[in-house]
Amino acid sequence: MVPVSLLYRNWPTGIRLDEQGVRIGAVSSKRAERRSTTVTHQNWAVFSCPWSGVHEMSVVTDRDALKRLRTSPEFHTLSNRWAKPKTMAWCMAGVLVPPFMRAALVIRIDAEVASVPDFGSALFFSNYTDPSDPHFSRRLRPRVGDTWVVPTRHPERLRALIAGSLPVLRG
Repeated sequence: MVPVSLLYRNWPTGIRLDEQGVRIGAVSSKRAERRSTTVTHQNWAVFSCPWSGVHEMSVVTDRDALKRLRTSPEFHTLSNRWAKPKTMAWCMAGVLVPPFMRAALVIRIDAEVASVPDFGSALFFSNYTDPSDPHFSRRLRPRVGDTWVVPTRHPERLRALIAGSLPVLRG
């Protein structure tokens, strides 16, 4: 049941590269720009950045690198897990990493230039009791970083596009 719910949470995730810049998330949804969502469903929103704010783009297919993207605290997100890890204090906005991805586009951006949706926080209830932290629940808020990660099913086509025709790399 958990894999089905993670598929539901990650289903609308996509990538659009055009003259204006890069867009990730629910790029094919007409309602995504207006949608109000929480950190648990950030894949249902749209993130955009003009080419002037894109510093670097790369396609990752190495298994160890993908594992690091899924598990590293610097990329903590709720797109790739059912429950919140005990150490997780925030959710990284723009890290749309599902647990089943085989390739990812990693984009280093200028967070001041990028357009990041306003997310609502999510309340998480603990399955454990910790004497040093007696709170029964925690509010998880988004954190905007300088790295976006989005899965791709076509890594070779994306690599060719990045190497050959993107405005950010031609200048």
